Amino acid sequence: MINLETLKANFKKFCEENGLMNSWVTTSEYYTSDNFFEKNDHVWDEISYSDDNPVKWEEHQENLEIDLDDWFSNDYPECPDNFPLSADLYDSLNEEGYITDENENMWIITDEDSDDYKDFDYSLETKTYGEAPDLMKEIIDDWWNNIINVEYIQEHDWIANALGISYFGDESYSRSAFIEDMTYWTIYFEPRIANYSVAWKCGLMPFKYYDTFMLALGGCRMDLSPRLDAYQALTINSVPENSSLFRDRSYFKYVVGKEITEEVLRRCKRENMKITFDAEVKSEE
Repeated sequence: MINLETLKANFKKFCEENGLMNSWVTTSEYYTSDNFFEKNDHVWDEISYSDDNPVKWEEHQENLEIDLDDWFSNDYPECPDNFPLSADLYDSLNEEGYITDENENMWIITDEDSDDYKDFDYSLETKTYGEAPDLMKEIIDDWWNNIINVEYIQEHDWIANALGISYFGDESYSRSAFIEDMTYWTIYFEPRIANYSVAWKCGLMPFKYYDTFMLALGGCRMDLSPRLDAYQALTINSVPENSSLFRDRSYFKYVVGKEITEEVLRRCKRENMKITFDAEVKSEE
């Protein structure tokens, strides 16, 4: 194994013997690269109304592409464990064809004296998806993955209530809510590689403007650069040289979370350490 201290000492001695000044040796365990993003500071001025932009902003907004379903599915990739087994859920499953003769006995009660009497088993309303039997979960999972999207939830407000979100006043998963989040920091970033799922994973808000993929930070009043550094790491396996991953790893972890931080470190780790030798040469007068 290389003794770095001995290596540094030998290099320093070599530099002194050859008239070189200010010698140093640096090591790098991770891949780094800069200039992965281009900054864009004109989009917000173009899509927001002002006296100087009274008409064009509508045209610009028409060219602002936002995937609301992608936003929702990132936050709710599957039915949450606390989702209630309500009569509304049963009605929706029934309307969409998920309740069949073979599985309806899990959801309804019958009258022993009347074969025609059937009703939803309201005792289920004290239970949640996380407490449901496996077959019931499979039915709900199929419904969730194939039926649930933003438009469907807007038409069935009981789902929004069950999730603890609201569509009244366009508060959740709406175009206006996305644009409002864009206002927190109106400089947007154009990465060399576009990846929606990685963007959401890193806490960024992806959108397209005139077919150009961009990222909004979705927040302000703190340094959110770790989100951008994590996006870069998860797309090209490198981070900027001045990343807080090196300067303040605890802060990096605070912003993007432990799991993503560990994935970033794995992605950027070099198989072999890079050692760089530098020295200044005195210019001839």
